[in-house]
Amino acid sequence: MSKYVRLRDFLRRKPELEWNARFDEIETVVGFTLPESASIHRSWWANSGGKAAHQRAWLDAGWNVVSADPSRRTVSFRRSRVSDAALLPPAVSNG
Repeated sequence: MSKYVRLRDFLRRKPELEWNARFDEIETVVGFTLPESASIHRSWWANSGGKAAHQRAWLDAGWNVVSADPSRRTVSFRRSRVSDAALLPPAVSNG
């Protein structure tokens, strides 16, 4: 099991379509400090390839990184697919 499974599960349960996160918020979710490379290399947050355990976490949950600023220790995620109708807000009826 990947050490980023908690991030995957967190994102799967998150009802919002976007999440603007600070690194410390992500660290709280995963339960450990992110590696130094996450704070140095923007490529750590790339969606392409998707073979690294951390990438698989958000990709498998149906999310993509849309921007990352390692110097500010922030990252923005956006849901790439809505695979569970329960995550959608209830339909509003106009009568």
